[in-house]
Amino acid sequence: TSLVAELLELSRLESGRVKLDVEPFQLSPLVTEVLSRFQKSAHSKEIKLDASVSKDLPDLVGERRKIRQVLVNLIDNALRFTPENGKVEVSAEQTNESIMVRVSDSGPGIAPEHLPHVFERFYKVDRSRHEGGTGLGLAIVRHIILAHSGDVSVDSEVGKGAHFTFTLPVA
Repeated sequence: TSLVAELLELSRLESGRVKLDVEPFQLSPLVTEVLSRFQKSAHSKEIKLDASVSKDLPDLVGERRKIRQVLVNLIDNALRFTPENGKVEVSAEQTNESIMVRVSDSGPGIAPEHLPHVFERFYKVDRSRHEGGTGLGLAIVRHIILAHSGDVSVDSEVGKGAHFTFTLPVA
């Protein structure tokens, strides 16, 4: 069911038929809300889940529900690939006329040959893993951010975790 729902979501996003309900909103309360959803699973793996998002950041312009979906996908992935006693952090800062949001983890990282492909549909870095995921989450993240006139990228080094970054315009 989730595969079908994600395929439909991705199809709508790729076609450009998604009409965003854009309005100004604060990032900090949204990050707090999303992190609270993952506290229990982070605690069970003894992963430190942290945020460094100032309440003084200007409002973002976007559809809050879609940006929530982006954060959920990125944090869920980070927690899934971070080992026990690791760390996942969400941070944000203003850069010119946008806000840059980063989700970082202390997981195994992503090999350089995989980095150009992680936002492709059905792409999985480690195909031997069968735990959760449809291989569509990062493709959906990419299209949501692009629909908001933002940008998304990943930076990683094997053994040193991964850092997913996206930008969104300020109000």
